[in-house]
Parts: sequence; structure tokens; C-alpha cells
Amino acid sequence: MLRAGISPGPFFGYGRRRHVSRTYSAPVTEPYNLSPAAVTFDGATPRALAFGDVYFHSESGLTEARHVFLGGVGAPDLWADRQHTVIAETGFGAGLNFLATWDLWRRTAAPGSFLHVISVEGYPLSRADLARALAPWRELAPLTSALIDAYPPPVAGFHPLSFDNGRVRLTLLFGEAAAALAELSARVDAWYLDGFAPDRNPEMWRDEVMAEIARLSAPTARLASFTVAGEVRRRLIAHGFAVEKAPGFGPKRECLRSLFQGPSATRDPRPWFAPPPSLSGKVAVIGGGIAGLMAASALADLGRQVTLHEAADDVAAAASGNPAAVVEPWLDRGGNAVARTHVAAYLHLLRRYGGWGPQVWQPCGIVRLLGDEAARQQGALLAADRLLPADHLRYLDAADAAAAAGIALDQPALHLPHAGLARPKALAAQATTKVEVRRRSEIAALREIDGGWTLLDPSGAEVDRAEVVVMAAALATARLAPLPFAFQARAGEITFLPPFAGIADLRAVLMFNGYLTPAVDVEGGKAHVLGATFDVVSPDNPVSLKGDAAARNLRALGKALPHLTLPDPATLKGRAQVRATTTDHLAILGGVPDMDHYAASYAGLRQGKRGPYPSARYRPGLYIMTGLGARGFLTAPLLAEALAAQVSGLPMPLERAAMDAFHPARFWVREVKRSAG
Repeated sequence: MLRAGISPGPFFGYGRRRHVSRTYSAPVTEPYNLSPAAVTFDGATPRALAFGDVYFHSESGLTEARHVFLGGVGAPDLWADRQHTVIAETGFGAGLNFLATWDLWRRTAAPGSFLHVISVEGYPLSRADLARALAPWRELAPLTSALIDAYPPPVAGFHPLSFDNGRVRLTLLFGEAAAALAELSARVDAWYLDGFAPDRNPEMWRDEVMAEIARLSAPTARLASFTVAGEVRRRLIAHGFAVEKAPGFGPKRECLRSLFQGPSATRDPRPWFAPPPSLSGKVAVIGGGIAGLMAASALADLGRQVTLHEAADDVAAAASGNPAAVVEPWLDRGGNAVARTHVAAYLHLLRRYGGWGPQVWQPCGIVRLLGDEAARQQGALLAADRLLPADHLRYLDAADAAAAAGIALDQPALHLPHAGLARPKALAAQATTKVEVRRRSEIAALREIDGGWTLLDPSGAEVDRAEVVVMAAALATARLAPLPFAFQARAGEITFLPPFAGIADLRAVLMFNGYLTPAVDVEGGKAHVLGATFDVVSPDNPVSLKGDAAARNLRALGKALPHLTLPDPATLKGRAQVRATTTDHLAILGGVPDMDHYAASYAGLRQGKRGPYPSARYRPGLYIMTGLGARGFLTAPLLAEALAAQVSGLPMPLERAAMDAFHPARFWVREVKRSAG
């Protein structure tokens, strides 16, 4: 869970399941933390012990990848006339096919084009084994180094990676192939089928996997594989692929090439959550908080022209403008798609914020105190459940917790050594390097026009027009368009503590029923940030506050560290702001629904009718990303990537069930279904 000035409660959940879709599949896998593949090396050739087969031969693997897979799908002609090329692979292994594709693409692709690779892997290699397996190909060394640096830990779910300034995207799906592909939303131009041989790894080649490959394939998608096994060919043909044999490589006389000629994807089983059509053109983002900043950045990284409108004097103001945002993962033992998404969001932000440098991201670590026996038992379960790898989450006794924090502690704790502090102003500067920012640009209304939208200021004057508008203005979003939900407003206040005996040496963020940061720059000096209240206020009059925030924050600190001598709250300064939240505590993300269409098309849900129903309709070019609440700095980077992908019709970095859970119409659908029964 993120704490960025006004957040409540602990960062872990115990089996909660919050209205998450179960339509598509069982969870990708549980537990989250997969065991790395067991690998031995015959010289430099990696061999998988579980399958008794080699990943590739160190002498010829790269040449074989180029012949079987790149040649098999017709690269580089595959991407000659495309701005965005999508290639998917079953069996990432050591990533050699990806590196070979990236290498050829960067030498032959047109300027301004993008490569998107999706790869499924049920048995991820460790980073050390990955580096050893790829070491023989020195010609790929710069690409290999970038892959190894970005390679995620073996945690189940979707892991979006970015290379070459965002022009090359790799989304790793860690988990069982059929279940992982069932959660994918994409239109794939070419496939590499590269699991171990069918007789050694039959799960990778079963009919359920082939059905998902067909569902995800674009018209005339190409497919290549090293195997020509009869069962594989028959299953591909049954799912709409025309199959032919081609000359193989080395001792393999033949390989497989195929073209998809089947029908378009089957109807979505939940058509009220079907995504909107993609749109090109200029994008206007309304709101310069963390949601708007990350949405603008993600869209600009895809080559979109983006203008960001912020009503205040500067971006990263209001609720996103605290001196430091404390970011820790939200860990939920429920094992559903939203829980996996929160873990993926944390791992993604470590790459995203970390790539912007120490001025943006300070991985000082977090020490979360476990103050009573119940918390200690629950903390021990979290660490044992492997929701994160051991180097990301550890249970510490009191002595080790004190050593990690740098101050005296008498309680055990959970230690998150890679978590820490984001610096909002520096983050905003990095997020807007490709974005036109218009400050003091209040958008009071939107007017739909042919092919887009005009943005109007409070006087009714037009200040901008764009084909796509993203509303990310927190509570102010509600006045821009009719929305099928209501916000909750939470007001919170942080307190600035000057360093004093007992906390001055704090070097990690200390979490309790509140939080305390190491000393940071505040108003020209150094202060610890102590937070935070979390008061319910009216969205129509979001004014805090009870006037005793500093006293309440100090009481929470005094309860956690009773040996401290605390200052007089009347002498302390602070900062108060209001956040937009939702009743289910999940963000609002995606196209803005056409609620007249929903009311007319899905009325049968009230009677429990099973359909068929038409696909959802949306306000053309109108999107929303808001309601992030106290988890904004945690979830915004990954949710922004999902929004940018949806706007542009590109592979989604989130599971389908998670996108359903964030859908703007979910409250309406939930209420309609409830009335049926």
C-alpha cells in the first residue's frame, strides 16, 4: 500500500476478495513467487532438468533462432509497413528469440515504429542463469545487459518491460501458459511457439493453449515453430491455421510455418466490459497529479502528441505535492487478479522510478513494525507465503529491525529493503519531458465535436481541442462528464518534525499506524514527514479538517515508540490535502461508458438474463484515470501503461480480470446484477 501523506491502515490483506472478475480463468498461479527453473550447463549450453532438454545449443542457438523464428514469420518484412508490431511467444526461456528479434528490428525498423513482444514462461530462469545462458553471444551483449538489468523476479503475473527509450516493449507472463494467455488482451501479428518438445512438455502444446493463440491472433497472423509434430499441426489446423513444413536447421530436417485464416475472436463473455476501439490523434490530459502525470508520460512514450492541463500554478500540487511519497507494496493473500496487479505495480514502479534516477526515487527501505501478537503472526504469514521474493520482503526480529531502521526499536518488523520514497516534484519533471504542460489551465467543461473534443475554461472559451481526452482531475473529474459512480473524498494531513533525539538517525521509512520518513528537504530545511490523518469529508465541500491533525499524528508515533519525548504539536507545521477514492478502494480506469447504451442494452441483467448482449459502447475518445486514493504513487505507473495501451489498441499489461475490476461501469453493472437477485 502507498502512503503519500494521507493513507490508512496496514499494507497487507488477509484473504479479501474485492469484486474481482472470475470469468476467464483460475489465477495465473499461486503462490506468487515461482521457483526459478532448475538449470544445469553442458559447457555453455543450458539444460532444463524438469524437461531433460536443452534451451538451445551455445554454438548454434542464435543462428537457429534467426532461421526458425525470424525467418519463419517473415521478418523484417513483418514490420515494414507497421507502426506497431506485436509478436507473442510461448516459452521465453533465456530470451534468445526476443534478443534476436530486437537486434534485427533495431537494424531494420522505420523511425517512429514500435516493437511489442509478449512471452509466456512457467519456469523463469534466475537472473544469474539468464546471464550465463546468454553470455556466448557477444554481438548481443548491449541488449543482453539491458534485459538482465530489467529482468523481474520470479513472481507470477504480468511484467511489462521497456527498452530503447520505450520503442521496444517486452511483457513477460509468468505462469501456466493457457491461464496466462486467457488473461491477455492483444492482437498478435506473429507467434513463436518455442516450448520444449511436445513429448517432454505436453502442457505447452495442449488444445487450450492453441485456442488462446487463435483468439489472440490478428487476421493473417503468422506463426513459426521448431516442431512439426503431427499433434501440433492438427491442433493448429483445427483452430484456423494453414500449416506447412519448411526446411529446418541443423539436424532438424523440418520446421513449421503457419498462417492464421480462422474467424475473428469469439464474443467477450462479459460484453459490458469489452474495451473501446483504439483512436489516433492528439491527446489532452486534464489534471497534473500523479495520475495525470503518469498517463501523459505513458502516452507520450508511445509517440502520441500530449498536452497536460493543470489548474494550479504547477503540476504535482494538491494531493500529489507532498515533499515525499512513501511507497510500499499492497500485499493481499487473496490470490486474485487485483492482488497480483498490486504486486506487479510495485515491481514496475521500481523499474520506472528507479530509471529516473536518485532525484526521483530513494530506495531507503521500509521497516513496518509488528506491534502486537496478531500483527506478528500475520506478518510471518506474509513472509512465508512468498508474495514477494525473500530479497524484497523479510521478517526481522527487534534487533535486526533496529539495525535496518537505524534507531532503537523493541518490536519485530517486516523489512522491504527496495521500497522507499518518491520525490513528486522531480518525478513530475521527468514525466513531462515529452509533454506540453499548460499550467493555470482550468478545464471547466468538455464539448464533443466531430472527431474529438474541445476543452473549455470557466468562461466558456475554448483552450484546446484533441481527438482523445483523459480525465485525471480527481474530484474535479465529476464535473466534466456524467459518470456512473460517485467519489469518496478523504482529507489528510501530514506533520513536519524537526530531527530530534531518537529519530534523527532514522534511515528507512518507519511504518506503524502511520509512518515516519527519514529527514527530507522541507521548506528550505530538513524535517521528518509524519503521517497521516485520513478523514472522510464531503466531495462537494472537501475541507478538513478537525484541527488536531498534528496531535493525532504524534499520538500514533508515541504509541509506536513510547520512549520518545515528543514536541508540542502547536509548534509544528504540516500540509493538508484531499484525495479522491472509491467505495471499493480501486482505481477508475478506461473508456468512459455511454450510459444510455448501457441502460438500453443491458437491462436484461436486472432479470438475470444470460444474453446474448452487444459489446459496450463508450463516449468516443473520452477516457478516465482517477480514484487512485492513497495508492497513487504505487499504482499510477502501471495503470498509466494500461490506459495508454487501451487508447492505442496495443497489448494490455494487465490481466483481463484486473481491467474488469477497474472498469468505470463496474458499480453500475454490480448494482444491476444485485437487483436481479
